[in-house]
Amino acid sequence: MLKNKTLLITGGTGSLGKALTEYILKYHFDIKKIVIYSRDEQKQFLMAQEFPSDKYPQIRFLIGDVRDKERLTRAFKDVDFVIHAAAMKHVHLAEYNPDECIKTNVGGAQNVIHAITDKNKLMSKQKKVIYLHLVIAILCLPIHYYMGEVLKLALLPYVLLMVFSKNPNFLPALIIHTTPGNTVSLVILLACIWLTLINYNKLKKYKITSILNSLLVLLPVFLYFLYDNVFIKNIGFSFSLQYLGFYLSFFAFFYGILLAEKINKNHWYPILLIIFLMPIIMFIPLPQKITIKLFWLALPLAITVLLANFLGNKLKVKRNLKVWSILFIICIGIPHGLKFTPILSAIIAILILLFYIKGYKVFFNALTKPRIGVIVTILIILAISNISDYSPEENFKDYKIVDLDSLIAYIKFKTFDDRAVLWKGGWDFLINSSYVWPTGKVPSYSYITSGGSEIDEIEFGIHNLGLELMRNYGIIIGTYLSVIYLIIITKLKIVFKTDTNSFLLVFSATLIGLGIGVATVGQAVLMPAFSFTFLGLIGICFGIGQKKVFRHVR
Repeated sequence: MLKNKTLLITGGTGSLGKALTEYILKYHFDIKKIVIYSRDEQKQFLMAQEFPSDKYPQIRFLIGDVRDKERLTRAFKDVDFVIHAAAMKHVHLAEYNPDECIKTNVGGAQNVIHAITDKNKLMSKQKKVIYLHLVIAILCLPIHYYMGEVLKLALLPYVLLMVFSKNPNFLPALIIHTTPGNTVSLVILLACIWLTLINYNKLKKYKITSILNSLLVLLPVFLYFLYDNVFIKNIGFSFSLQYLGFYLSFFAFFYGILLAEKINKNHWYPILLIIFLMPIIMFIPLPQKITIKLFWLALPLAITVLLANFLGNKLKVKRNLKVWSILFIICIGIPHGLKFTPILSAIIAILILLFYIKGYKVFFNALTKPRIGVIVTILIILAISNISDYSPEENFKDYKIVDLDSLIAYIKFKTFDDRAVLWKGGWDFLINSSYVWPTGKVPSYSYITSGGSEIDEIEFGIHNLGLELMRNYGIIIGTYLSVIYLIIITKLKIVFKTDTNSFLLVFSATLIGLGIGVATVGQAVLMPAFSFTFLGLIGICFGIGQKKVFRHVR
């Protein structure tokens, strides 16, 4: 009942409050937080000595009086349960101070009831706002996918109003608005830069200014290319923004951090609902085929949620999330195809959780620090070096995995015939053309298949984020941004240092796994159709983790 929950005890430093605290810590060790609320500073100091923060990190102390309804309302924020134990219990003192007794025992109880009622009303109102804008966003999808730029631009004032409010009530709707990856998505990412700049001082406390400054150094370069493409080359604002898409995507991370302080469970439910249900659109017969990038997050999340259940009680999530995961895999994952990339991401996520639970620090750090980039680079070099040794023996169109041998054959095909040839072609282009500095447009490249055929003038991605960043922005800036990307996704390690919330642990591991897996064999994580969701959620999880670090330090 109390697993991953927050409990507040009024009069928590009294005899009953202390007894309840001891009992709960003994029999409900998986509780998220116990808030001790009382007005006696000295008793709080003594109780803090009895329950030191290094041994009992779940306990937090708040000074406050049940007579103060406004203070109670603030204290009840993000609290799941309240035990009201504040009262004047000594009869002879109550007889001598009847007015004070009535104010505390009667008025205090009324304030607790009213504060809880007010909170429930606020939460109910919040849900209505979230789902209203969620429905509006869904109704706007035909505009995003099938109608012209004029109507999309007409949506921008409404969408930007939601972005600039920095209100997580609008986040589920914004995820839907960015899913099509069109001009609206790019303008939202552009707005994230502005919000990052005007909230620079606020972001300082999260100790990420070195990352932010590293990105802002490049801003004049990209603004120049935007100006050159729009006003000199007359390419058009929308097409010019597309060239900046990868760079703009990084700022969704900082936008997520700005939302972290305000987000609660009312926001997580619709976010997960969107992640699991949006891919259904791919099965609807429409005039044109639509690919929903959220599938690359939904499938590894579903797999990780189910498998993490077997790694220990600390990683067991709520039953409804497990049910959602099973339904997604059965109804969407398997029919669409258990793709190589999301499965790879899920495997990395499970390994992170396994190493975390077992305490294998060396292996855990290898996957959750920027050095993972070195490991991935070595694997890519090995794959490229062994292309000549691979010869496909089967036709992998409509291929089915039925046993271990067929799985190994499929992995070899995906590695050597489907990806390594693209990586080699992309790298050869970068070196042979000395493509060191960006030119304002994305060049085409060529590659040679494992069968020896040459494919020229390729416009699609190299299917590796580092190489694709180099192809877009040159070797120097591409490498520079790749390092920043690795630093950002591995910032989620902080969640594993501070959090006891099973959902946040599983979700953060999935995001890191996705960040490594998809970046190794694709580039979707920085594409405007997915980057706002992916990096925004990383920012939120990091912000929550960092906020808990602040509390431990205090």
